[in-house]
Amino acid sequence: MADISDYMTVRQVMDEIGARARSTVTRLLRDESDPAEGGKPLVGIKVEGHGWLIRRASVVRFLRDEAARPRGVGFPRGETRAEEPEPPKKAKKAKKAR
Repeated sequence: MADISDYMTVRQVMDEIGARARSTVTRLLRDESDPAEGGKPLVGIKVEGHGWLIRRASVVRFLRDEAARPRGVGFPRGETRAEEPEPPKKAKKAKKAR
């Protein structure tokens, strides 16, 4: 394990990225020893009995990438939509019963 100053707690990351819930951070988090979980921007280690310690460098990289992304409405932080949604279908008018 590297120097402890290279890591941040979940609470510190929440304050840094402006998250209101711990789940925002943990959803973006992957274990640094498990490269199979690609695509998640925050890298950390789980310390039994204490929780997650997140690499400071991954938080800085995440904030830089977030600043470069255009603002979107309705997308969770760190996620993008793979394809554009279909436009809504027009509703058919109901026929009157005679």
